[in-house]
Amino acid sequence: MELAFVELTPAACLLTFQATMTVMVSLLLISGQTKSFYKMEPHTAKISMGRTWELAWGGHLLHWGAGMIAAVLAGGAQYMCILMIPGGLACTYMHYASGEPSGKQLAISNAIFMIADAYFGFVPMPSIPTIEWTPAAHFLVFQAILIVMCGLMFLMGPPDAYYKGAPHVKDIMSRQGELGLGGMLLGMGGGLMAAVIAGGAQDMCILGLPGLAVCAYMHYSAEGGMKDAITNIIFMTILAYLGFVR
Repeated sequence: MELAFVELTPAACLLTFQATMTVMVSLLLISGQTKSFYKMEPHTAKISMGRTWELAWGGHLLHWGAGMIAAVLAGGAQYMCILMIPGGLACTYMHYASGEPSGKQLAISNAIFMIADAYFGFVPMPSIPTIEWTPAAHFLVFQAILIVMCGLMFLMGPPDAYYKGAPHVKDIMSRQGELGLGGMLLGMGGGLMAAVIAGGAQDMCILGLPGLAVCAYMHYSAEGGMKDAITNIIFMTILAYLGFVR
């Protein structure tokens, strides 16, 4: 990974703050230190299904945060501000649909951040640079397509066809949980594409590994999740090679 000077544009500063908050929440969920988190989001506590659920959400949030960091490092903060809006909208609706006061308050906070993302993303209108189609970039586009398709499947849910092969995921899901997970998957896909556009595909291959590792462990530790765990490990192996070797 080549660490170059990061230009602290307004978009980069906003995205750095959002990435910090996202990663902090993910680490709380992954570590199991969720008392303060559930105190801030009691509506989310109602859909929590124990440690497997916390690991799933924590891993996906960690990957989303990694995408924001990769975009900032590659100078593509504007692209990420735009590409994270669909995921943010889905998560905002998830909080609002809870019907709880804490959920509506968080939905308002999310809406404010999305307005800021839209402004700093589109003003001034960014140009699309010539994309360097490295092996890492090709693979991240493929991965992004799969992730976004999976996210849309959860948003339109329930994804019964997926649940047949992953009953351990169905056990920790509710309709509100599907909305949240679908939104996080859209955010993850947006992060991958922002990295590709900005020329930071190789960095993203490395930064995405911790989140995928948590998700792989979540599948491995749950009954019936070995197939998904192996799939994640295969993707991690390819990403590690493209990130550290190529």
